[in-house]
Amino acid sequence: MKPVLLIAALLISNLIFAQDKIEGIGPFKINRTTTAYVDTLVNDGYKKITVKTADPQSTVRGLKEKAIAELMPDSTKLYNSPHTHRCNGVRTFFIPFMEIAGITIENIYLTFYHDVLVDISTDYSAELKNALMLKYGEVPAQELSSENNCTLPATKADMSLTAKSYYYTWKNEGIKCIASIGYYWDHNCEKQYLSYVNVGVSGITSVIMDCDRAEREKQKKRQDEEKRKKLGEL
Repeated sequence: MKPVLLIAALLISNLIFAQDKIEGIGPFKINRTTTAYVDTLVNDGYKKITVKTADPQSTVRGLKEKAIAELMPDSTKLYNSPHTHRCNGVRTFFIPFMEIAGITIENIYLTFYHDVLVDISTDYSAELKNALMLKYGEVPAQELSSENNCTLPATKADMSLTAKSYYYTWKNEGIKCIASIGYYWDHNCEKQYLSYVNVGVSGITSVIMDCDRAEREKQKKRQDEEKRKKLGEL
């Protein structure tokens, strides 16, 4: 290899390895932070509450106080939720806002699996995305397009509209970080916006979803059995 090319390769290599490895966001470290950290937040003035609901987003996202809420599933209903889990060993906490490294991070969801933090989800902001770029390295935006089928309520006309999202992705040692912003169309052809930052163990979401699905099936069987017992009285 020519000397100039060798020096360039070494410089690029040093720049790559100079980037920090993805661990989490602020004090929340994937595969390291445990639920015991919640108690330290309470000692720092956070009010701890418990929210039992089928729709945690509409319940807690309006919180304006300095609080940390544990999201519990509504065991009387069958539903899918990305933030409340029936799976044993899974706990989710919500923090409305927290200042980390001078940036206000909003709507933080922390998912623990067997007492260890495995997933962090927060609102997207340009400031947070730029901070991730600075800390973990510049990455190109990936564009994803899809077609949404919907019906205009006024005319009942069927439409096919294009949804678009832009993703910035970082990976290392089984941890994946995604910053995404975009939009889609709901069934009434109204434009909806989607934006989030997620850091988590690669593949853990599917593991938890499979576990939740199994627990829902058990719950449905129990409910069906109770209904059959009542029908026996007819």
